[in-house]
Amino acid sequence: KLMLLSFQIAIQEVNHNHLLLPNITLGYTIHDNYFDPRMTSDVLLDLLSAGEANIPNYSCRKTKSTLAVLEGMDSEYSTQIATMLVSLFSFQVSYAFASPSLSDKTYFPFFYESVPKEGAQYLGIITLLQYFKWTLIGLVVADTNNGEQFIRTFEPVLTQNNICVVFSQTISLDPQKMKLNFIGFHQWSQVNVYLYYAKALSFKEGIYIIQHILGSLTKPSVGKVWVTTVLWDLTYEMTYSPLTFKYTHSIFSFLIQTEKRTTYDSFEKFYMSIQRFADNAFLCSYAKHPLAVKGWTRCQEKENVEMLPQRMVERTLTLDTYNIYSAVWNVATSINDVYSSFSKRSMVHVLDVISFLLTAQPLPPSRCVESCPPGFMKVAQEGKPICCYDCHICAEGTISTKEDSEQCIQCPEDQHPNKYRDQCIPKRINFLSYKDNLGIILASLAMFLALTTGLVLGTFIKFLETPLVKANNRNLSFILLVSLLCSFLISFLFIGQPTRATCLLQQTAFSIIFSVAVSSLLAKTITVVLAFLATKPGNRASRWLGKSLANSIILCSFTLQVIICSIWLGVYSPFTSSDKHSQPGEIVLQCNAGSVAMFYVALGYMGFLAAVCFTVAFLARNLPGAFNEAKLITFSMLVFCAVWVSFVPTYLSTKGKYMVAVQIFSILASSAGLLGCIFIPKCYIILLRPHLNTKEHLMIK
Repeated sequence: KLMLLSFQIAIQEVNHNHLLLPNITLGYTIHDNYFDPRMTSDVLLDLLSAGEANIPNYSCRKTKSTLAVLEGMDSEYSTQIATMLVSLFSFQVSYAFASPSLSDKTYFPFFYESVPKEGAQYLGIITLLQYFKWTLIGLVVADTNNGEQFIRTFEPVLTQNNICVVFSQTISLDPQKMKLNFIGFHQWSQVNVYLYYAKALSFKEGIYIIQHILGSLTKPSVGKVWVTTVLWDLTYEMTYSPLTFKYTHSIFSFLIQTEKRTTYDSFEKFYMSIQRFADNAFLCSYAKHPLAVKGWTRCQEKENVEMLPQRMVERTLTLDTYNIYSAVWNVATSINDVYSSFSKRSMVHVLDVISFLLTAQPLPPSRCVESCPPGFMKVAQEGKPICCYDCHICAEGTISTKEDSEQCIQCPEDQHPNKYRDQCIPKRINFLSYKDNLGIILASLAMFLALTTGLVLGTFIKFLETPLVKANNRNLSFILLVSLLCSFLISFLFIGQPTRATCLLQQTAFSIIFSVAVSSLLAKTITVVLAFLATKPGNRASRWLGKSLANSIILCSFTLQVIICSIWLGVYSPFTSSDKHSQPGEIVLQCNAGSVAMFYVALGYMGFLAAVCFTVAFLARNLPGAFNEAKLITFSMLVFCAVWVSFVPTYLSTKGKYMVAVQIFSILASSAGLLGCIFIPKCYIILLRPHLNTKEHLMIK
């Protein structure tokens, strides 16, 4: 009765609308097929025969008066209707889900739907399952062609969305065949959510059979959730059905979204009042047996629908009968567009989810494992469905920001994961600064050694005319002290935030100053050897003695290193860079040498000078006491070479600002070795043992 009333309301609204179909009135006939194929055929034959009896294969009507046939049958009935309507050239409008085969315009050119395609529910079902995190479900379908088609179509869609189907079960709606479907039902207890595919006609019968199956299990399942594909408002059926729903927690179904849908304070009272009105307003009955010669009678429209209160009209249309109401309006609007030569209009439908909670308990979970929290990723368990997985923490440098992430993503280069690995945070800028403890220690040590060198230089200047200072080649000693002072001071170029200027000066100044220091030691050693040889009769070594030889050695060594550094600066100029990978959570600002090869060429050249100096000093270590500086040079070069030989592997094994610290320490240690081994003993004699600073003492041995 509600469907009939909704249909009548729509017809009257269209006919009373002066802007729609002017001068045209919609008429109608109403037929009931009682969900029987024979009755359906009889109804369709009646459309062809206007007389008392239906005559197959003949059209007894003089004019075609049926423009459209509205129906809300299941697919098998819709197919039957569509097949017969081809000969009538009448449009068929269905307000229920139809089989995809009916969309083939080759065979069913006049079939249209006023509701979304059945596939429109797929996204809604998946969204619903994902919202409640139901990833372990069972599929239950009626044993029909449409049910099997639904399993073939929708099960892959579920799998693509990481929803596991534990079982796909077809059930016969025939009670006599019900026992055949118990095989495999032990899997039903593994899941709490079932997706039930059924039509409106067989919905209650299917629920009854399923209830019986659940009750027959060894351990009856309680609190199951059903998600149905029935495009039907189940309010009345769920409220007043004789079914107990003993094993059901709740049922979810889908309805087309409409602003007219409301709730009911007393559905039973409302329904009974509507039913009484419909019985009085539309008294429809058969005058004869329905399968005999035609016995249809026209419904007696005893009352005008406008007499029904508007509030009752609106509440009537809030039921699933709104689909019929909408279908009438769609047909009327399409006819109006044809008359008005309007373009083809399209319909957009949105689905609502309707839930029927049968218990006050919370919705049950239905999943294989707990969700992986952010910071973890899913790893499939071997031999298990895709929704059964282990949670592995994201690898170093990667994060995941949502639950059940398929994979972790890499943070940008200037960011790193937090400790939970669920968010990228900016990396901290780092470099060897004067605020770091390491930077303070190295800067303090460099300043101390520079002051010590300055004191030694001042001591030598003060005692410039003493025998000890004269005997150790004053000019070379001053060159060596100045170069050592500069080597201590260049350490400050390595501390602090790198700039282009400091990067250009760091390695070149270090290379040139150390070359001067080592070459001055080499000149000292060669001078000692030549001085000893000059004391032997007939030896021509004396002609090489003098300032020119020492200056030439220093100048040649210095010039060659300057050439190497010039090529380095000209071709492979150092520059500032940022190291974003060596230290986790940090961006290390540093100077890039420009060319590692050139760095090691300059370092290798200093090593060559040091090796030559060490060799010469070692061979001259046993010269007479007056020239015993060779022993000090030998030991100092031994310290120098040991420091720089150990520097290479240490430098290569460190990263970030600690590479800079290693080079500073090597500079300070090697320079301090030269200062301590060569000049501290002399200062000790000059300042603390002045009686040894005499010509007589130096001439002993």
